[in-house]
Amino acid sequence: MNADAIKATLPGSVLKLDTPLGTVVPIKFDDNGLMSGDAGQLASYLGSQKDRGRYWLAEDRICYKWFRWFSGEQHCLAIQRDGQRIFWQRDDGETGTATLEEQRKAAPKPPAAGKPPIKYLAQHQHSASPDDASSLAEPVLVKLPTLAVRPPKRAAVLAEEMFKAHLPNASQAPIRSPH
Repeated sequence: MNADAIKATLPGSVLKLDTPLGTVVPIKFDDNGLMSGDAGQLASYLGSQKDRGRYWLAEDRICYKWFRWFSGEQHCLAIQRDGQRIFWQRDDGETGTATLEEQRKAAPKPPAAGKPPIKYLAQHQHSASPDDASSLAEPVLVKLPTLAVRPPKRAAVLAEEMFKAHLPNASQAPIRSPH
């Protein structure tokens, strides 16, 4: 696969890497250049159950470096694809196979040109009815009134105000905190 095909395939995908012991190690390739894997039964061999790493493209190869697995050494792979099957050859000559389990989901379609993506509730308040399905098909932004919020008072000040309101002549003798 060339660099463009790799870019279109790996980010957002999960590869189930076949191991010589007959087990499978799933490796998830995120869109941000990070990858993560779960060693399963190979945890004792790899040194940890799970690991993360980075991957990047170098010409027409995918390169990677785990944070813990394989002593954190960098390797690059040339890969070929036949449907969901992946065939790889590492830069040191080792070869193997994997299955492409998931691929990136298609991005949502942007709104039509010239059409605002969000309508305000005020535009629909009087015209929207249960029979008018078109008014419910688009997101609606509801503008709430701004509320005046008083900053909280310290407990001692609040207690003093409460006592002053309920005790005779309390306004002349302020309450002092024992601290």
